[in-house]
Amino acid sequence: MLSANSSSIIEPYLHLGDSYLNSNPHLAPVFGYTHVLNITSEISPNWLLLLMLKKYKQIPADDNFYYNIRLNFEEAFQMIDEARQTNGKILVHCAMGISRSATIVIGYLMSRYKMSLFSAYNHVKSKRSQINPNKHFMRTLEIYEKELSGNYIRAQLISTANQRPSYTFVFRPELHSIRFPKIKNF
Repeated sequence: MLSANSSSIIEPYLHLGDSYLNSNPHLAPVFGYTHVLNITSEISPNWLLLLMLKKYKQIPADDNFYYNIRLNFEEAFQMIDEARQTNGKILVHCAMGISRSATIVIGYLMSRYKMSLFSAYNHVKSKRSQINPNKHFMRTLEIYEKELSGNYIRAQLISTANQRPSYTFVFRPELHSIRFPKIKNF
């Protein structure tokens, strides 16, 4: 089964964790995951895992002071919303479930549940004690809190020089059931 620190239940439909599922895709149906949101640039999707999910999205984020994770908030939040609205269950993960994925989940709670940064952070920390968004990501969340309260206007000209496109994989049952003809031996 999953190791003790692999994933934590934040809300019934929202789990936060590390990349363990990527190397153990057979566990996706065991835990009822229908969606996975991978917030890493270094972990490629497991193709077997893709076949077991309704949707898989990779946002290639780096855990450093140069990466603007704010630019990924709405895309990530929409993926989480989709899982929730379809009665699915989503795992949001990065390499260790400590910084990038925690930042996304905290931001999501702030946006969708109207929580303060303090409340969202403490809620996630109470469910997954090892979270520790890097200082830059915490500063991003502080600014995001001001955006949400209307006390800060986000600049329209934001550098996207170090951003890479995300990738979404959607399960299509009509393709999954295709039977390929047998090839005769020559």
